[in-house]
Amino acid sequence: MGLLDKWSKKKEQEQLEAVEKKAGTVEVAEKPKAKKTTKATKTETTAKATTAKKTTAKATGIAYRTLVQPLVSEKATSLETQGKYVFIVSKEATKEEIKKSIEELYGVKPKRVRTMQFEGKRVRFGHSRGKRNDWKKAVVELPKGHTIHIHEGV
Repeated sequence: MGLLDKWSKKKEQEQLEAVEKKAGTVEVAEKPKAKKTTKATKTETTAKATTAKKTTAKATGIAYRTLVQPLVSEKATSLETQGKYVFIVSKEATKEEIKKSIEELYGVKPKRVRTMQFEGKRVRFGHSRGKRNDWKKAVVELPKGHTIHIHEGV
């Protein structure tokens, strides 16, 4: 089987190199052209900036231990229109720690944080029984006019 592995690895490497070469030629062809700035575009950008302040995540260590992940559900997405964002947080995290981590990551100080604790469901896998992990949910309310992007890479 050692010979077959060598052949298949060589083919995979050749395919990757071919894809990289094609991607390199495409990138050269798609260079953005310089645009002339006009008064209309300047007013549009200032109008967008004043309507809502949008921020994205920054990298820090403690905040990522507190905020496990954003919770994506139908109810959570409907709450986003009201300026409330739902996160799964560490079981040991307090409301103050959650506020600090949101402020570190997104640069917005939350108006209010509400937390709920959930017990993991009892489950069965054939004859063996088990239990899912307990978890904690936090609903973070931001001041009016502030939004955050929690679905960036989705």
